[in-house]
Amino acid sequence: AAPVALAAQPADQLARDLDQRAHNWTALQLTASDEDANTELVALAMLLPVTPVLQPGQLPRGNESLPSESFAHLAALRDDDSIKFGERRVEPVPVSNSTEQMIICARWKAGHTGYVAVFNPGETARANLTGVTSLPESLTVHHVSHAVRVATNYTSNSAVQADSVLVPGGSSVVLSYVPKTTAEQ
Repeated sequence: AAPVALAAQPADQLARDLDQRAHNWTALQLTASDEDANTELVALAMLLPVTPVLQPGQLPRGNESLPSESFAHLAALRDDDSIKFGERRVEPVPVSNSTEQMIICARWKAGHTGYVAVFNPGETARANLTGVTSLPESLTVHHVSHAVRVATNYTSNSAVQADSVLVPGGSSVVLSYVPKTTAEQ
């Protein structure tokens, strides 16, 4: 698996590249030049429809020697039916009141909880996810790192509006949701 450097290209081009690679590759490694962003990429990588290749330095650590519970939590998502058998979208989404974009990977299956990872390669901003057809107006925080929790005050199971998802720069937020039905889309 060749590494894909997230800082090397604009979000729309990167989303197309990730989507195309997901069709042609079975494994993928996401990298960032910033060490903190590199760790935050794990959340996005775990939702991609490929086998994520992770470097030891990318694994979030609960202490200095053991991978944290947050990694175990994200890894467990890979066994969810929405991730294993569901639909997917990898695409750029707009930043509110800006021309910048963030990258999302949404995974869902009818009758199951859906998940969306939002990665912000830029500065702290609010993502507008209303253009992602499977997402409802309200989402639930499923997973954030300690650093994101401190910066956003997000806690697990708190509600977030799809048109205003706060994501710190170089960070990921994983949200869960009840997917819209085909008729609603």
